[in-house]
Amino acid sequence: MNFNQSVKVQLTDFGEQILRSRHEEWNLHYLERGAKDIGPYVSKVDSEGYTRFQIWEFMQKFGPHMSIAKPEPFKGEMIFLNGEPTEFPNRTDADKEFIREFDKAHVRTLNP
Repeated sequence: MNFNQSVKVQLTDFGEQILRSRHEEWNLHYLERGAKDIGPYVSKVDSEGYTRFQIWEFMQKFGPHMSIAKPEPFKGEMIFLNGEPTEFPNRTDADKEFIREFDKAHVRTLNP
């Protein structure tokens, strides 16, 4: 995984509120320093109900709000790169075998 890759999620109302609040805080920050108003918050939900973020950006924005007993900022599952597995052209057969074995061991650990 590369943290510059994208992930799509369906935000909950709480997730949208997090983004709206961040936008308003940044706008106030800029206005206090004499900059122009950055305008109202605009949701970036696509036609399928998903919002796209780079993975690092998603972690930065929602990480502080994700914990046990906190409301969820998104629902369902994340979609990485339109649901397609990432293939790297320089990955060797040995790399692929290591990943397969690692995945098998990981699944056994989670589901003994």
